[in-house]
Amino acid sequence: MEGEYDTTGSGAGVRVFRQVLPWVALLVLIVALFVMWSGFQVSLQRTASTVPGAGSTVATPSVAASTTTVPTSTIAVTRVAGVKLRSAPIVGAKVLMTVKKGVKLAVLERSDTWLRVKEPDGLIGWTENLSKNVDIRTK
Repeated sequence: MEGEYDTTGSGAGVRVFRQVLPWVALLVLIVALFVMWSGFQVSLQRTASTVPGAGSTVATPSVAASTTTVPTSTIAVTRVAGVKLRSAPIVGAKVLMTVKKGVKLAVLERSDTWLRVKEPDGLIGWTENLSKNVDIRTK
């Protein structure tokens, strides 16, 4: 009969709902994954930017076994412009700042591949222990 409501569940509203529901569910899943990924990235940045106190050893795979505390009179003078101070002793770690040529950095820890240094304004970071970049000296 014309004009009566369709109670079988095959009306236009139900069809639209069935077509839209999977897309809405997919959108909700994508948003949830993005929020989780963003939170993970923020926690990684916080972890990488925390710098332990002077005299402690950072347990990272690249420097854990060979990092040593050095005398407070040890400095690293940058030989070239563009020496990068990083948040962690990893090449891919966040760059905290770029140091100009001739800047004296106080060396806090030293390994074969990395130096934990303090720049004149007090920023503490890691730089690669390369003779082409820095000259290690005693005051």
